[in-house]
Amino acid sequence: MKIIYHINNNKNWMEALINIKNMVEYYHEHQIEYEIDVVADHDAIKEYQNPHLLIKDLFLKDVRFIACHQSLKENHVEMKDIEDFICVVSLGVVEIALRQSAGFQYIKV
Repeated sequence: MKIIYHINNNKNWMEALINIKNMVEYYHEHQIEYEIDVVADHDAIKEYQNPHLLIKDLFLKDVRFIACHQSLKENHVEMKDIEDFICVVSLGVVEIALRQSAGFQYIKV
């Protein structure tokens, strides 16, 4: 199963993280292979400056977290201010489109 989550509002992080945590637990319990990517853009990228512990926990369970470089610039967030495990791409929407063309299912939170 290949899933891409899209978060573009900082207030939606907790809802997204709980959904992702539940999904990962389900896949582990049922021995289903998964790829889960989370793309944050707009003001949601601010969460990457001081990420919730659940983000770090999910990263350790192979969930990939991605930041939109354009949104980093627009929100005056420097790359040195985000965690090293966050992948930065030029444009979040382009990354989402690429993942969808590669078979990822899209979930907007």
